[in-house]
Amino acid sequence: FEMAGRTGSFTAAAQRINVTQASISQRISSLEQRIGSQLFIRNARGVSLSVEGEAWLPYVSAAFRSLEESYEDIFGIQREKITISASASVNELWLSPRLRDWQNKNSQQITLSTIVLQAESSVLDTTIHLQYGTGESENSHKSPLFSEQISPVASPDLLKGTASWLNLPRLAVSGPRLGWHEWSRLSGDPITPVPKLRFDSFSAALAAAVSGAGVMLASLPLCSPLLDQGKLVQFGAPRDIYENPVSVYAASRLGQPRINVLPADVFGGAPDGAVTIGLRPEQIMQGEGEDSLVQRIERLGDQTRLHLSFKDHALITVTDAHTTLKDGDTVKIRPQNPFYFDAVGARLT
Repeated sequence: FEMAGRTGSFTAAAQRINVTQASISQRISSLEQRIGSQLFIRNARGVSLSVEGEAWLPYVSAAFRSLEESYEDIFGIQREKITISASASVNELWLSPRLRDWQNKNSQQITLSTIVLQAESSVLDTTIHLQYGTGESENSHKSPLFSEQISPVASPDLLKGTASWLNLPRLAVSGPRLGWHEWSRLSGDPITPVPKLRFDSFSAALAAAVSGAGVMLASLPLCSPLLDQGKLVQFGAPRDIYENPVSVYAASRLGQPRINVLPADVFGGAPDGAVTIGLRPEQIMQGEGEDSLVQRIERLGDQTRLHLSFKDHALITVTDAHTTLKDGDTVKIRPQNPFYFDAVGARLT
């Protein structure tokens, strides 16, 4: 009816909606019988709207326009909707500040979905999953968000009149990041005092640290604005632990990708007492040395990871983002300034 009324012709309406003229005529006749009123006047020259049909047409047309508009508002935007699932701390401290100008520059709608448990991310219907770890997932497209750095932080007010932060109260946080026991093993700092306050979210613990409740092990990328504003101060140096690990355990806890740990004699020249050799990705030099096979290439935007096979051992190293290497190629490698560890995992110096 609406199409025939706008075009003034059953034939033109049939062509517009790709049906036969007879079908249009039959459907309008059925509609007239149902409402008990004649909508069109038929004559030899064609059809024209009746008084009732002419009065009703604007309402029908308006109803269709309303349906079309509501469809675009409710369903059409789904085509440009991006849902991001992440922990509450990443949503609040990393993503939200970076989305400040998003709506002024982009048409897509972004929905931030909070992951309470890490296992939930595998079942959520989201476009982008932000997960804590080294990227060892089955997703075909992945890229590192930031390089994690963990360090003790506290409010500067808490330090007043205290000779060392090691004597201050400590805050514990549940979750995937390392805790005070692991920090003690990495750094050699004493394991006491034992935390008396434990939080189930990073954001809550961070707020407590800012208020002066104690020292927490914080992710530096997430709390950098608070450090820049002077609301928190940092202790310890994760870079020192990264560059000078005291054990194979300490070396394996920092860095993405993780350190490669192989038998000490795989390259030759190992010192006495060495059982394993540790090579961070940047400690594997390319272009000279012995042949290795490129098993897989992982392109991550600003860098490319090479998954290598060397004497039946798996290695990961990094190379230029625009490398021309491909799966199956051979690349020569050699270690540079490697770490050696003894039978109990202690580093040999």
